[in-house]
Amino acid sequence: MVVFDTLPPEIEAQWRESVLPGEETLLVAMSDIRHDGRFGVRWIMLTNKRVVVLSDQAPGVDGAVSMDLTEISDARAEPLVGGGRLEVKRNGYFTPVIEYSSSLGAKFTEIARGIQQLAKDEPFAVTTDIPRARCQKCQALLPDRERNCPRCVRKMAVMLRIASYLAPYKFLAALLVITTLGRALLNLIPPLISRTLIDDVLAPNVIEAGIRTPSESLVMLAWLVAALVAVNLGNGGLEVAGSWIGAWLSTRVIANMRAQLYQVLERMSLTFHNRKGQGNLLSLVTRDTESLNYFLIDGAPYLVVHSVTLLGVLTILLLMSWQVTLFVLLPVPFVVMGGTALVKRMRLLWSRVSQNWALLHGQLNESLLGIRVAKAFAQEEAEIGRFDRRNEAVARATVHEARFWDGSFAILNFVTGAGVFIAWYAGGTAIIGGSLSLGSLVAFIQFLWMLYGPLQWFNRIYNWMSRALVGADRIFDVMDTPTEPFGQPGKLTPRPLRGEVEFREVTFGYDKTKPVLKKIDLHVQPGEMIGLVGKSGAGKSTTAHLVCRFYEADHGEVLIDGHDIRDIELTCLRDQIGVVLQEPFLFSGTILENIRYSKPTADLPEVIAAARAANAHDFIVAKPEGYDTLVGERGNRLSTGEKQRVSIARAVLKDPRILILDEATASVDTETEFAIQQAISRLIKGRTTFAIAHRLSTLRNADRLVVMEEGAVAEIGTHEELLSKRGIYHKLVEMQRTVSRLRAVER
Repeated sequence: MVVFDTLPPEIEAQWRESVLPGEETLLVAMSDIRHDGRFGVRWIMLTNKRVVVLSDQAPGVDGAVSMDLTEISDARAEPLVGGGRLEVKRNGYFTPVIEYSSSLGAKFTEIARGIQQLAKDEPFAVTTDIPRARCQKCQALLPDRERNCPRCVRKMAVMLRIASYLAPYKFLAALLVITTLGRALLNLIPPLISRTLIDDVLAPNVIEAGIRTPSESLVMLAWLVAALVAVNLGNGGLEVAGSWIGAWLSTRVIANMRAQLYQVLERMSLTFHNRKGQGNLLSLVTRDTESLNYFLIDGAPYLVVHSVTLLGVLTILLLMSWQVTLFVLLPVPFVVMGGTALVKRMRLLWSRVSQNWALLHGQLNESLLGIRVAKAFAQEEAEIGRFDRRNEAVARATVHEARFWDGSFAILNFVTGAGVFIAWYAGGTAIIGGSLSLGSLVAFIQFLWMLYGPLQWFNRIYNWMSRALVGADRIFDVMDTPTEPFGQPGKLTPRPLRGEVEFREVTFGYDKTKPVLKKIDLHVQPGEMIGLVGKSGAGKSTTAHLVCRFYEADHGEVLIDGHDIRDIELTCLRDQIGVVLQEPFLFSGTILENIRYSKPTADLPEVIAAARAANAHDFIVAKPEGYDTLVGERGNRLSTGEKQRVSIARAVLKDPRILILDEATASVDTETEFAIQQAISRLIKGRTTFAIAHRLSTLRNADRLVVMEEGAVAEIGTHEELLSKRGIYHKLVEMQRTVSRLRAVER
């Protein structure tokens, strides 16, 4: 039985009384919305016979529901504003079952999938491993459900993991520790010298009592001042050395971490990138790593130096006068408790700032990439407004954080200053009583500032550390996410592939309750060209994505040369698949570099041969720099047709066994389309090809056409065969002919 939530005893008793003979409970879960739309508790039970909804009230109250599975043909989790609704399909129509808030959306998506499985007599397989809305430890709402709770970050574990990056630099790390500890110890010397200066040199009774002559006092004064200078010089030298070493080490650590993070991001699946979003990942690689870098350069040395200094100061104060020390430490518990509470709150505020920055990065990235669309529709002001709203959200979160910190810190400052007031009174009393010297009191006050000064700032440094560790935890969380299975031992490495592709009852959905492909059966022979035809959203591109193993089927199998695609080593598979997209992506660099991208070892004659095959050579050599022409960011210095032909040349150079053409001629004029079609006709020879096109005329030469409708294969055959059937394909062809005639009339 799958238990998302545990039934209370009274509801469990109510449920047991209503169980039918031979009925087995398969799933138990809780909703947080009542039947009347208000917040409240309801329970959904899924059995081998029916779907049941109960409330926390008496049986039959608050929308209790019972539906037989025999009446249900489908189920879905329908998103609504601020929440969602579980619906089941009966008699051809979807019927509401239970409502829930947005925080439970992922759970009810799984429940809908379970109902689908039972309704279609499929094996019941529902997972409870879903993103959490709240932290399981502190029950706080999570700003990102796939991240660890910022309140409960295991700081020591994160720090130890960061420290592991110092392993290649052990000598410098040890030297940094020595310089840091040296600074801490040198900080303890000046107050002791000050005490000696006052009590043994400057006090009037030293000369008056004949303890030391004026000349002897002058000599001793010179030596003590020289000692102060030497200590300060030593401290400064150690600080400079420590700063240099610390800056180099922290920069190398962050550079290595950033490189490792980028390697992980490159190896992540498309599902991960679709879920995370570019703005969030951009913030991760830039802002979070920089925050950690600044802390390692400035914050960590401060923390170490003053931690050691505090221990030394406390020891010396107790030795000087334990009675006065106990008095002046009275405010410390209040400072520590207040600082702890402050830091907990600040961690949440910083996490909110970080989330708003990620959203701002996403907005900025999207706006700049879509700048042409914005200008085409004269929406510059709208885009500025969208950016301003995100920017304002960052500003509000930052101001709220700063105000809370500054107000709380002012209170802590006052509490901390109370220790100095106590020291003057208690120390002065001790001097008057003859149990403490003036020099000792002055040294005591100096030590006290060394104690309370860092103590005041420890909370701020701790807050800084918390920010950095929250960012580091996000980084490590991504690093620990399983990547695509490259280089797995024991996987098959068939080279070359023959190109036989088979789909066996393949079902797949980006949202598991809303399959895009439904029990697809398709067998493609090596070297065969298959045209995928259908309306937008029919599942054509998704079918091609499964061949590339960008995603994995939820049910069924995709076979390559008779092998399950999951048993083939991923690099081996993708090395032998070429893709030409509707919107070709070119990297900043030259045309030569972009063509050679698919085969970095290719020499210039090979590149030129590929460009000729793609009908790209003529326009390339017509440019002043030829193959060394810079294409600009995303290829924006080339026309759409030129970019497309460069991308085809890239695919030709790779010499793939399986070729994916995804709307390769959709965005070009007729002349360019003709040139591209010629290039494609050369490219597909001897290769298994999946061609997706809305212009059906471009698929006439396909060996077979696969017509898809609502995620299923509706028709299969040649162009002539499908036309003779006068089915879906015939309708599509007639519609395009009508559109073409209308365009001809308009001209």
